[in-house]
Amino acid sequence: MALDDGKPEISLDFESPEHARDWQATGKELRSKCPFAWSTDNGGHWVVSRYRDVLRIVQDDSVFTSGKRFDPATGIVEGGVAIPPMPVGRLIPAETDRPEWDLFRGILNPRLGPRAADKYKARAQSFATALVDRVIETGHMDTVDQFTNPLTAMVTLDLLGFPLEEWALFGDTLHALTSLAKNDPSYGQALAMAAVMDRRIDEEIERRRVEGHPGDDIIAHLMETRVDGEPLAHADIHQAIFNIIAGGVDTTTALTSSVIFHLGKHPEQRERLRADRSLMPIAREEFLRFFSPVHGLVRTVRSDSEVAGHPVVEGERIYMFLAAANRDPEIFEEPEEVILERFPNRHIAFGAGIHRCIGSFLARMMFDVMLGTLLDRIPDYELLEGAALYPSVSPINGWVNIPIRFTPGQRSGDPVPAWMDASVK
Repeated sequence: MALDDGKPEISLDFESPEHARDWQATGKELRSKCPFAWSTDNGGHWVVSRYRDVLRIVQDDSVFTSGKRFDPATGIVEGGVAIPPMPVGRLIPAETDRPEWDLFRGILNPRLGPRAADKYKARAQSFATALVDRVIETGHMDTVDQFTNPLTAMVTLDLLGFPLEEWALFGDTLHALTSLAKNDPSYGQALAMAAVMDRRIDEEIERRRVEGHPGDDIIAHLMETRVDGEPLAHADIHQAIFNIIAGGVDTTTALTSSVIFHLGKHPEQRERLRADRSLMPIAREEFLRFFSPVHGLVRTVRSDSEVAGHPVVEGERIYMFLAAANRDPEIFEEPEEVILERFPNRHIAFGAGIHRCIGSFLARMMFDVMLGTLLDRIPDYELLEGAALYPSVSPINGWVNIPIRFTPGQRSGDPVPAWMDASVK
């Protein structure tokens, strides 16, 4: 990153491996020297790194919009929440504006709120128990491939109503898309698998349309919904399903994996959490602040306005550097330290405003189940060589894999479902 002393202009590619290696220092430099800067990369866009400026943007959805338009014939994308934009249909509700946002959020809120998290907690715990049972006698596992990624995929598919044996198609595909650099030789294969996942979503919608869609899952709910007497469009149902899968799987995987690695490096904090579970809810929010699995989000300027004293013009794009804002010393004391008992904690890891993460309650539930299970059953784990961070941390900052070893233990006694045994790596 190079700062121009004469104007707020920088060169900063959030998808680059250089940024992934040094984003903490970049965030600190931006906040102190150029908190509102124009990046010349990826077509040009503003970068906002201070907490109060991010809040200014996300709380004014009339001026700073998330809506997206995509033309599949030309591949042209306008708007959306990512830079560079993904050449796919809009995420619903993440890439909608009012009044559409009110419609879709109203449809989905009851299925993704606190009651849903409570309802699926026992199922999530059964998945976590079975996943640990598969490895606990061996004394080693890869916590990403064999624990965090499978569990988040299983819970998300359970919510939606997909067959659980298909977890790997969705979980592994999304993990590959977010963990591989776009110039990696394997990225093309990940895109091909994403196309298979897309087709599978279409097939499930069509199957239910033909055969009926009884049940209490989210897909059934979407298909039974009527707006002015008419069903939701196929494309809207598809993109709502995709948004739930994308938001439910790799973001929670990234958070939990980061915490597993951190506690492997800081066994004194791990022991505190193991001995005093009342710390977990407060510590979880600190982990969300510190690791910020969603690295940044984007808004489009709908009408001329200002941010941090700088004019912004209709059509300009603004990258909100959430990870930097969550370490803003104006808001957080000792922001570069993990303080388990930090309270209150006004982090914006889930965003803020109307587009605050719709699945935040489920994400917290899955995190609590995974970390609690690990502390209960594999409390003495040690990190092994070979752990690797994502080569690109935008939009998600996570781990490709984290191998560990531990003292072998006993299975819980409950049978491991055959579908899980056949699918887990």
